[in-house]
Amino acid sequence: MPWFSIRDRESEDVPVLYPFIMRVGTIDVYVLQLKLELMKYKETLISLLVYMNTKGVDIFHIVRGPAEGKSRSVTYFIVINLSRASINIESLKIELSKIDGVKSVTVGGEKLLDIMVFTRAFPIYTFERSIILGLTFLKAFFSAFNTYFHQPALAASTLYQLGFRTGFAIAKELAELTRHEDEALLRDVFDFLKAHGLGSFEFKSSPFPHGGEIAIKVTHGIEASASNMPAPRCHFTRGLLSGIISYVNGGYIPMQEVKCVGKGDKYCLFVGSKKTKK
Repeated sequence: MPWFSIRDRESEDVPVLYPFIMRVGTIDVYVLQLKLELMKYKETLISLLVYMNTKGVDIFHIVRGPAEGKSRSVTYFIVINLSRASINIESLKIELSKIDGVKSVTVGGEKLLDIMVFTRAFPIYTFERSIILGLTFLKAFFSAFNTYFHQPALAASTLYQLGFRTGFAIAKELAELTRHEDEALLRDVFDFLKAHGLGSFEFKSSPFPHGGEIAIKVTHGIEASASNMPAPRCHFTRGLLSGIISYVNGGYIPMQEVKCVGKGDKYCLFVGSKKTKK
C-alpha cells in the first residue's frame, strides 16, 4: 500500500513553512478594524487582548495599519475566531468600544467550514497557550530521565506512559474540534504534531480504519535527535503514537519501534496491530 503523507503527497517529507498552517473545523472568523488613540495605543492594545482572552476569543493574527496624524489615531486589524468564545460578535464589539483608548470598532466576518488557517502567525495571542522548547532543553530533559531512573527500561516505560496520555488527549481534543474520525482524524493529528515541530509523519494501514496492521514512518523526529538513551530510543514518540491510534481505533493499540534513526536507520518506523471495533 502507498504511504499517505499529511499533505497527500508520496514524497518522504513535505515541509511546513513558518507560520504553520493548521486545519480546523467550523469556525466563526471575524476581522476587527480598531482605531486606537495614538498616544496610548500600546496600553489600549494590551487591554483589548486581555479582555478577549477572558472571553475565550482565539486571535489568529494582528496587523498594524497606518497611523493618522490628523486624527491622532492608529489602526489595527485583528483576525479572531469566536467558535469557543463565551461572547457573540455584537456584544464583543460593544464591550471593546468601551475600553479606554478605543476610538472605533468595525467588524467584518463569516462562518467558514473546515478551512486552513495560519494559526501560528506572528504576532499571535491565543486563548490556548503554546510554548516552544529548543533542542538544548529537550536534550537535557531526556538526559535527566535517563540519569534519574538509572535503569533505561524504567525510563523508557515512564516516557511511553507520558507519551500515551499526551497522544490520547491530543486526538480527543482534535476529534471534538473537527468532528473528524478514522483516517481524516489521523491526518489532522499528524498535521498538528508536525506543526509543533515533533517530526514528519506518514502512515499506511491495511485494512483501514479498523483491524489489521498500521505502520507509521517518522522523519526528522525530535526524540531521535534529543534523547541519549540506547536505540531504539523514541519511547515518548512510541507512546504518543500508541495513544493517538488507540483513540482513533477505540481500543488500546501498543506500538513498537522497529527502525530508529538513533541506530543508523534513515527514519523511525513504528508498527502496531489494530483490533476490530465491536
